[in-house]
Amino acid sequence: EIPGVSPAKLVDGCTRSGWHLYMFRYDPAQFEGLPRALFLKELARAGVPASAGYSSLNNSKHVRALAANPHYRRIYGEAAMDRWVEANQCPINDRLCEEAVWFPQTKLLGTRAEMTRIAEVIADVRKRAGDLAAAG
Repeated sequence: EIPGVSPAKLVDGCTRSGWHLYMFRYDPAQFEGLPRALFLKELARAGVPASAGYSSLNNSKHVRALAANPHYRRIYGEAAMDRWVEANQCPINDRLCEEAVWFPQTKLLGTRAEMTRIAEVIADVRKRAGDLAAAG
């Protein structure tokens, strides 16, 4: 019910999920441009720990280093390694990595009142987002 927060949804037909984390998408445009890092900082300040989750692994320094490795480029060829890099682009996943907010499992074990408090904290951050973004 809070604009800018889109809860994770199960794929149609899925009847079970091993929720060890709770994830949602954060849209900074709905929070007056408040960057996700500052959003997470405000949650933590209010006693609601959350994280940004995984980074985009296909764009990691390690994967980029493999693609640029002169030994691989000699064995597989420059063109093949460049195609490999291109084939491993995952723009939808990259966007998810930029928008994700994760709550740890311990948050999932809380009471209904604790869940309500999390929603209230997020709503409060949204209400103050313009000032928070300006203070940066």
